[in-house]
Formats: sequence, structure tokens, C-alpha cells
Amino acid sequence: MGLYLVTYDLFKPEQNYTKLTEAIETYEDGLHLLQSVWVIKTDESISEIFNKLNNPLDLINDKLLIVELTGKAKWLDFTKEERTWLNNHFDR
Repeated sequence: MGLYLVTYDLFKPEQNYTKLTEAIETYEDGLHLLQSVWVIKTDESISEIFNKLNNPLDLINDKLLIVELTGKAKWLDFTKEERTWLNNHFDR
């Protein structure tokens, strides 16, 4: 299983982006950390994740970044639930 950072900027206000959120939420082991930042854990490859998530986007205007995460992480000021998830998935 790999951990992936998923982040995006959505620029077309009239477009319905709920499909993107719904696609990300299909990953059972994930955390919505910041407004447009998620961390997910999955057996899928980075290409499979990309193909699944870029579909609802406006490919001319929007931005999507998926990064495989390894190693340690540091964080500040998240909820108890978020800190628990982070502690269970990363070394500090």
C-alpha cells in the first residue's frame, strides 16, 4: 500500500466539482487535511489514481498534483481525529 498526497486548484467556478470530491472519497483510507489537500492510502498505482481523479476536472484550467509519500511527516494544529490518522500513517 502506498500513501499519496492529492492536491488541486480548481479555477472554473461554474463547474460542478463534487464529482472530484466523490472520486477521492472512494478511497476508504484517506484524510481531507486542508481545503484542497488530501492524503490517501491505496494499492492503486499513481497512474491509476491520476486517471480516476482527472476525469471530473477542466483539463484546460484546473491543476492536479499527486505525489507518492514516503518517510516522515510533521504537522501542526489538526483535530484529534486528523492527528490520530497522521500518527497511524507516518513516522514523526
